Amino acid sequence: MQSAWRLALFMGAVTLPATVSSAQHIYWSRSRCSDMINRSDLDFNHVERLVMQPGSPAGLAVAPDGSKTFWSESFWCPRIAWMALNEPMGHGFIEATGQPGDVEIDWAGGVAYWVDAYAERIFRARLDGAQLEPLVITGQPRRIALDASQTSLYWIASQWNVIIRSDFSGTVLESVVNVNGARDLAIGGGRIFWSEDNSIWRANLDGSNVTLIQSGEPGAFRPNLLALDSNRGRIYWTDRTSGAIQVASLEGTEVADFVQPQASVGGITIDSNAGYLYWIDSGERGRAIFRAALGSAIPAQITPSLSDATTLAVDVLDSKLYWADVDWQNPDDSRVVRSNLDGTGFNEIANPTPGPVVIALDPVGRKIYWNTHGSQSHIQRANLDGSDMEMLVRDLDEHDPVRIALDLKAGHVYWTTWSQRLRRSRLDGSVVEDLIVDLPLRPDRGLAVDPLGGKVYWGDASHTIFRSDLDGSNMETVFEVPDAWQLLSFSLDLVHRRIYRVYLADYSYHVGFRDHLDDASSEQLPAAGLDIRGMAFQYGPSAEPMGCRYVHVLPPHSSLPLAIQIRSPDFPCLVGYVQADGSVGTSPYYFVPTRLADLPLTGGAFVPGVRYDLQLEHADGQVFAIAPFSMAIWGDTVGEFQEGTWTAPNGIVDIVDVLAVVDRFKGLPAAPPMAQVDLYPQSPNGVIDILDIVSCLNAFRGIPYPFGGPCN
Repeated sequence: MQSAWRLALFMGAVTLPATVSSAQHIYWSRSRCSDMINRSDLDFNHVERLVMQPGSPAGLAVAPDGSKTFWSESFWCPRIAWMALNEPMGHGFIEATGQPGDVEIDWAGGVAYWVDAYAERIFRARLDGAQLEPLVITGQPRRIALDASQTSLYWIASQWNVIIRSDFSGTVLESVVNVNGARDLAIGGGRIFWSEDNSIWRANLDGSNVTLIQSGEPGAFRPNLLALDSNRGRIYWTDRTSGAIQVASLEGTEVADFVQPQASVGGITIDSNAGYLYWIDSGERGRAIFRAALGSAIPAQITPSLSDATTLAVDVLDSKLYWADVDWQNPDDSRVVRSNLDGTGFNEIANPTPGPVVIALDPVGRKIYWNTHGSQSHIQRANLDGSDMEMLVRDLDEHDPVRIALDLKAGHVYWTTWSQRLRRSRLDGSVVEDLIVDLPLRPDRGLAVDPLGGKVYWGDASHTIFRSDLDGSNMETVFEVPDAWQLLSFSLDLVHRRIYRVYLADYSYHVGFRDHLDDASSEQLPAAGLDIRGMAFQYGPSAEPMGCRYVHVLPPHSSLPLAIQIRSPDFPCLVGYVQADGSVGTSPYYFVPTRLADLPLTGGAFVPGVRYDLQLEHADGQVFAIAPFSMAIWGDTVGEFQEGTWTAPNGIVDIVDVLAVVDRFKGLPAAPPMAQVDLYPQSPNGVIDILDIVSCLNAFRGIPYPFGGPCN
């Protein structure tokens, strides 16, 4: 791992296995589903949903204790989604098929019921997603309601213009009351209520005593969705003409406007116990869940309202996630937003005109960069809190930037243009250069810089990924795909030297790959979360032992000065800070990590067989702890030789370990890394000679580690 610091720890016989401690995540945004921001490990396992919002809901339900809200999702991601209102990480969904519509919950039984408009029937499943099954129901059900006290299910059979009820299994059916184009229904107070084109009706649960409680002129009064507050004797409805949510008594009197949503309402429900009305509002930036106390009618937004999260960036130093929230219908309304890494603390930091499309983060200079689209085209930057906004490259209409990326090592910002160019400037916007002026096609499928490999990557409208040297020379094709595939996104993992690429395959399903940047190895990614709009990586800090003498330390995603503290709870004498010469002292010494160089730690203060802890400390007092780790046993240099490569040490010292040192001594191409076989002298010298071979032979013969310990 050339991109990490290297510490040489001089240790003896260790019985504990070598371990890797890391906190590594990949964050991604989804363009079509309600879980817009997600994270997982680098294999797309252990998925966490960080930011959720309603996508295309046709129903809304809130738990009686106000802890969770459920809504339906259809089209691209058919499911019943849910969110815990008081838990930042409380999100999930019930997998469904077809086009889920209106949803109701049997809270006592722990079962969700919903209408599937595509299958024209009602489905149910447990709230954990288990036992999904269709019910035996006909008549093209449109809207549903539950009477939990009688374990009865009611629905509008639009094919026959009748409300039908059954038991919860959907097997015992009976007609309740005839309707005329009913739009929604609700159950409460021993009665059934329903809305029609210009009227609201009620009846007893058996269909008797049909009563008109509210009506109006056609086109002037158009009630739609209903919600009942039986505790207070009130009925709420959405009006399609005025856009307001209105309220009246259950007798239809005392009619009043309750609240005026921003746009149209996709779902409405009541938590009678806590006294809140909830609704889903499709506002200017996308749908969000709102609520208002029944006595105050002051709306409060309880989920983020987002349009389309494009590119993501992670700042581990401040534990923040940044992304561009792009409003494609109103480009000048796009903005830069951020949240905590767990999805909480959502806030807007910049709303420039024109709006941003793609962002790039400079964690060293504490700046965020973006390109704009809309009425004008620029490249801009600001501090990470949105302050001190600067115009870097102005009025790029002729060469409108479509993607941007940063090379922090050389101090450049790169961008591709709709006019099929690759350009760059310095980070302050000066010295603009055209690197390639005749790219084959429109380069709008991603852009990334690999400073270590000296390459810049981009994807174009042919769904092909290209790369060139950083100055634009030596352009070459890296990945080509079948004609029926579309490149959705790609991103570089520069620590592990990998490229992640995601496609829409055959216009119907998603497929992803992870490839090594420096060789031909490739693997297909699991299917989870591959409807990806943008990706970002979070690394470290982590420690990875390399053989029995070195450990790679990956600092946080930052190049600010860090002090390295090391200790062992089994040796009170071993507490201190790594100094410039690699020794251990009592005062912090602050290194500036380059992430492209190794840092040797010299001296003989460390012994094996005990726990070692590293801690990275910023000068401002922030601390990054690394989980305990141990080195390989003395002389254990490698594991096995597989597919032309030596594997990591395996806890055994045998003749294979000796042969691995010999291979490095002979300079063979397939020899193991220097860090795994550099055994001699007490301070490893980066040279493999006969003394390293003899040291490994002695370890194989059982001769213990020959150097001293920290307390001698």
